[in-house]
Amino acid sequence: MTVTLTERETQVFKLAGDGLSVQEIGDELGITANTVKTHLIHLRNKLGLSYKRELVKASREFFA
Repeated sequence: MTVTLTERETQVFKLAGDGLSVQEIGDELGITANTVKTHLIHLRNKLGLSYKRELVKASREFFA
């Protein structure tokens, strides 16, 4: 199964794996914390993950 991420989702995915908080990701990308949360929800849905910690782990493995 191939998952296609938008450019912004990829940026959020990478920064989440770097350990940044929702607010820090928003500040880094110039978007609101609510927008970051929406991207995280979309990422978890696309990747079939239930929790943010699973997303962080997947990001660290992907960008290693």
